[in-house]
Amino acid sequence: MAIKLFQCFLLLLSILCCTRAWEVEELNALLAFKESVTNHSSSSVFLPNWRVSSNNNTGHVQELNFSGWMLRGNFNSLFFGLTHLTTIYLSANAIQGEIPYNIPIEMGKLLKLKYMKLRDNFLSGNIRKEFGCLKDLQVLSLPNNFLTGPLPKELGSLEQLQLLALGMNNITGEIPTELGMLKRLEILGLDYNSLNSTIPESLGNSSSLVQIHVGQNPLLHPKIPTSLGQLKNLEYFSMFDVTSVSGQIPPEVGNCTKLQWFDINGDFSIEQHINGPIPLSLLQIPSLTTLGLYHLNLTHLQLPNELWNMSQLQYLSMGNTGCEGTLSSQIGDMTNLTYLNLGTNTHIKGVIPEEIDRCERLMHLSLDGNMLSGHIPHSLGKLHYLKYLKLGSNGLSGEIPSSLVQLSNLEALQLENNIFTGKMPLSLGQLKSLQLLYLFNNKFVGRMKGLQKLDISAKSFEGEMLVELANFTSLQLLELSKNNLTGEIPWEAFETLCKHNFQTLGMERNKLVGHIPRVLLENCTKLERE
Repeated sequence: MAIKLFQCFLLLLSILCCTRAWEVEELNALLAFKESVTNHSSSSVFLPNWRVSSNNNTGHVQELNFSGWMLRGNFNSLFFGLTHLTTIYLSANAIQGEIPYNIPIEMGKLLKLKYMKLRDNFLSGNIRKEFGCLKDLQVLSLPNNFLTGPLPKELGSLEQLQLLALGMNNITGEIPTELGMLKRLEILGLDYNSLNSTIPESLGNSSSLVQIHVGQNPLLHPKIPTSLGQLKNLEYFSMFDVTSVSGQIPPEVGNCTKLQWFDINGDFSIEQHINGPIPLSLLQIPSLTTLGLYHLNLTHLQLPNELWNMSQLQYLSMGNTGCEGTLSSQIGDMTNLTYLNLGTNTHIKGVIPEEIDRCERLMHLSLDGNMLSGHIPHSLGKLHYLKYLKLGSNGLSGEIPSSLVQLSNLEALQLENNIFTGKMPLSLGQLKSLQLLYLFNNKFVGRMKGLQKLDISAKSFEGEMLVELANFTSLQLLELSKNNLTGEIPWEAFETLCKHNFQTLGMERNKLVGHIPRVLLENCTKLERE
């Protein structure tokens, strides 16, 4: 049963049998905090999981846990009156205001504080340099707030710090070189900010680092530090969506033999300046399961043979990097892959190896935007977990194999801008999970059933429209423009579609005759009109 906060304080008061001055001060601080906050649904706070812990020997309040209660207000009183706190957990609330008020200068008095978690609130203002006074601090977690200003160099004096999480704010300025003095630091989270410096070489001195998150800093101009190779315990390095990555991937990164995640993804809107080659030392790390090198400038870099030996990889993204070469039959040895993206490289040639069917765990396969030729291998139908298959904008030809109907989990199939011929297997209509199908700019003949989103524009089909379109009651978009469709528009099909969620229809530039069915004009209330 929920217990009111005030009742809990009365219980605490009854336990405190003595009336020493510090006890009164701490109790007053808790009562002041109670008076200063409310929750999202009531002006009085209920605490089903009340947690205030005190030291068994001294009686001082040591731990507060108010996480997840959506409390509103401020907590100045906690810092003024509870100077013996070791743990403050106030995450997932609605505490707001500038840090100079909610975490005042006097916080330097909290010299016993070890754990401070204030993530997912509405805190604003700068991170105060007074944090540097908290010499016992091991965890400082302030992500997903509205903090601004630079990182104070005084953070480098927190010798016991193991976790520094400041992501998802609007912190600006440089990454202080003093962070390299944090020998015990294991996790550094600075992603989703507005930092505008390089990653300091000094970070290589933080020998306990396990994770580094610096992605989504649009103003960050990082040259990947060679000192990264000094971090023998590093398992995770992420630097995605940065504006301009310069230099090379240092071969020293191969010294990080525990590395599991290495992710460097550029900003789509900016020309990148990473130069090849991909260091072989990186490809030879046996623990690496995630490799992301998306949207970089590795123009005319041959796909290294060592890539196909990485049988432990689960995630490989090298799309839009400028790589060239062919797909090796050894791809079949990468049996742990769930995600493979080599799309938009423009210069990958050859055929799709039949051996790809051995990658039985694949859920996402992107090979679009290259120069692949030949047929779609029939063996693709064995990838039963596949959800996304993107083969558009290549030189693939022949008929689409009927084995694709075995991909019962397929949600998106993109085959546009190839030279496929023959008839599309009508059995594809049995793919109940399929929501998106792109077939435009091919050389199909015959007829085709619809899906949830069906785009077969630009001379993909000829002949009459099928009445069987009515079978796809989930169809929202039907794009049939720029074909050679003939005959009348089948009113029976649209009579059924209009009873559901049909919204968009494109039929211009065909050879259709007759009238627009009245059902389209009167019954399709959700149909977009221009």
